[in-house]
Amino acid sequence: SNRGHDSITVFKVGLEPDCLLELVGHCSTNGHIPRHFALHESGNFCVVCNQESDRIDSFRVDKETGMLQPTGLSMHIGSPTCVIFAASTGDATAEPPAKCPCRAHAKLPQARLGRTGLMVSAPCLGGVGLGSIYGNVTEQQAIATVRRAVERGINFIDTSPLYGDSEAHLGAALRALTPKQRDGLILCSKVGDECPPYSDNGGHHAMSSEGVRCSIMSSLKKIGVSRLDVVLLHDPTLHDLKQFLGKGGGIEALHQLRSEGK
Repeated sequence: SNRGHDSITVFKVGLEPDCLLELVGHCSTNGHIPRHFALHESGNFCVVCNQESDRIDSFRVDKETGMLQPTGLSMHIGSPTCVIFAASTGDATAEPPAKCPCRAHAKLPQARLGRTGLMVSAPCLGGVGLGSIYGNVTEQQAIATVRRAVERGINFIDTSPLYGDSEAHLGAALRALTPKQRDGLILCSKVGDECPPYSDNGGHHAMSSEGVRCSIMSSLKKIGVSRLDVVLLHDPTLHDLKQFLGKGGGIEALHQLRSEGK
């Protein structure tokens, strides 16, 4: 493939003894830019892997020239995968062979998150970069970042009210994903921040039960979800922690919200 261009360069293997690759020609992909394609020949099959896109574009083999020709048809598959083209019929299936060289890149390793039972990818995506902490980030840039992370196998995304527009940008990114891409994502946000207008503790102390409830409800609204998988207390001092764990503290709200399914 030509990385960064909307075309595929086609080669053939020359005659023995040299067996050098010989240029056959080029095939347009109708504006879809192929990235990180890997070709692998196995018997009568040619395996094509697109590791950075959730789109498969359909091609056929021209019987006269042997060139790949775009059919104009495409499908969204939710995650990077392989497509197997049968040399004799041109049929394709989305199921790669067990020894496909690109299968190893399909999933990231996962680890258990503490005692939660949640299996999270290594690495995860930290949402501080989706906000304005390190410079202006547009909604479209945030959407592209989250989409790429999910395509590469990341399933845990962390954010916080302290990260500026991060929660709102994450919400926009989740809405831009397909239902299949959103399925299985583990979302984490934080409480204990005093950073209006991004935080909303309802006028209560950030470590109080009322303040934590207001903070969680605000995060749910910005991210556009009905529940969070993980909630962290953000950078507490020992004094903050004592308030949070004490009577009327934020830990009470977390227990109550968990019982409510939030």
